[in-house]
Amino acid sequence: MRTTAALTTFTYTAKSNLAFILREGRPREILELVFGRVPDGWLGALERLGGQPMANLNCYVKLHAIFANPRHRRRAKALLYVGQINEKMLLVLDALDERWVHAEALKRLPTVVAAKDFNRAIAFAQSVSSRATDDAVATAIGLLAPTAPLAAIVRRFVRRADRFPPHPITGDDELRPLTSARDFIEAGRRYRNCLATLLDRALAGQVAFAEYRREALAELRPLTLGRGWLLEQVHVARNALVPAELAQAVEAKCATFGIPRVDARDADEDWRRYRRFVRDGGWLDRAA
Repeated sequence: MRTTAALTTFTYTAKSNLAFILREGRPREILELVFGRVPDGWLGALERLGGQPMANLNCYVKLHAIFANPRHRRRAKALLYVGQINEKMLLVLDALDERWVHAEALKRLPTVVAAKDFNRAIAFAQSVSSRATDDAVATAIGLLAPTAPLAAIVRRFVRRADRFPPHPITGDDELRPLTSARDFIEAGRRYRNCLATLLDRALAGQVAFAEYRREALAELRPLTLGRGWLLEQVHVARNALVPAELAQAVEAKCATFGIPRVDARDADEDWRRYRRFVRDGGWLDRAA
């Protein structure tokens, strides 16, 4: 009987304390009652929820775990400097590669899909550039200018690419393969075209370029299943009309490397001529 009476008294006292804390206690005391303890930085994070409760209660548990677990120190530090926190940001934090967790990354990644795309984009940049080390990427994220996008980091490392896939042309005195980022940038300037914007596709093995006697560029496309390459187009400066003799010379040279010319349909050729005429001549604007 004494044991039962003591238990009843303890239960009543606990309930009374709970009621008192919920009624009179400070936020820290209430949170300690619910979560056990209040880790450093957590109260500040809760204050930056913008005054709006999160719809998913698990997000509060997740936010507490970030600040309570020493393994999540990087995440907690990032959340201290992001400004307002919301549920989407916590989901992005879960999707983002731990190496790239930084306040500047969280500010610029609005969705989980964007975070996953950024992970893969950096993985691609690291696969083609020896300079894109983990430390270099993390430092670049931290040094981003206020209005600079994360894409600027990826583009910067890709423009320094030094790991190109095998080129279908070995090269000789007449036909020189473009096998470096510098080749693409310099050739794009000489020919005054958009060649530099195709650098990433070349790094992915989706296209290759070679320069013929510094007069023309040969655009090569791979066949499926690794069955070789085709000469798709020949380009000259400013994407002007290619003289027939020059085009034939490039075709003949590529043929010596076992690369035939694509047999383009007349309709495709008509479309290309239309695009060039409209772009360069601007006759539609003048006619209007």
